[in-house]
Amino acid sequence: MANVILFGEPMALLTADAPGKLEDICHFSRSMSGAEVNVAIGLTRLGHHAQYLTRLGDDPFGRYIEGALKSNGIGTEFITVDPVYRTGIQLKNRTTDGSDPYAPYYRKGSAASHISAAEIDALDLDGVDLVHVTGIPPALSESARAATHRLMDRAREAGIFVTFDPNLRPALWENEETMRQVLNELAKKADLVLPGIAE
Repeated sequence: MANVILFGEPMALLTADAPGKLEDICHFSRSMSGAEVNVAIGLTRLGHHAQYLTRLGDDPFGRYIEGALKSNGIGTEFITVDPVYRTGIQLKNRTTDGSDPYAPYYRKGSAASHISAAEIDALDLDGVDLVHVTGIPPALSESARAATHRLMDRAREAGIFVTFDPNLRPALWENEETMRQVLNELAKKADLVLPGIAE
């Protein structure tokens, strides 16, 4: 089975326990969210060895996410705990009419947005078969963008297969032109690009 590194930002997800506007809800259920989390869980269930590469805050949500990853069999040795910046949070309302739920996130300045290329240079990639990257980290900050480029470059230099999910989130980017330019640059570094139908 493959040894896989997934690079992204897991967030604490607080889902409303009842339908209604988020501002009217008193009780929420906690879980974790993140495109890379979902892929990691799927790969682990298929018998692969998945390691999550990210930064988490030294806070209750960060500790919860680290524990939840471990409980799903996902490796956490590539997680850096940030003593200053906090773990990102996402809220989600509950709908009953089949519509998409409203799901705002609070991740600006998060711990994951402060990951750097220097951290990527410190990684031991021996034995890694696949690196999976999404368009979320490069949208978070300049340093996370540089880290994304460096991870993909190092993987290619080492002959590691690279998959890339653009995962378009225009609200995270400074403008649409930058989003298109950066995502196209990253797509060129991937062996396999996994866009959604709308993308």
